[in-house]
Amino acid sequence: MTGLTDRYEAAKALYAMGAKEVVITHNSEVIAYDGTTMCSCPIRARNLSGRTGRGDTTFCAYINERLDHDMETALLYATATVSNKMEVPGPYRGTRADVERYIRSYYPEYAR
Repeated sequence: MTGLTDRYEAAKALYAMGAKEVVITHNSEVIAYDGTTMCSCPIRARNLSGRTGRGDTTFCAYINERLDHDMETALLYATATVSNKMEVPGPYRGTRADVERYIRSYYPEYAR
């Protein structure tokens, strides 16, 4: 879309095109940019058997969390959700409690 290979520069370019907030997924991380702050959260899936649908899962979780939370919190929740989802084929069937447990287990440095 931007012709750029650097994800962080691509986020800035998309923002400059008029996006109010940019989220970019990659197999190693999810990043978010709002024109001021660039946030990154690593994907920590223990296996990749459920890779199909990861973009949809990420964006649904991010948008849902972003309605009531700041960008960093929404990014953590979305990244933990997709990391958990990637471990099981098919649609994500976990609960909020499952994601919160995943955050405590695999993202302790981000947990608030």
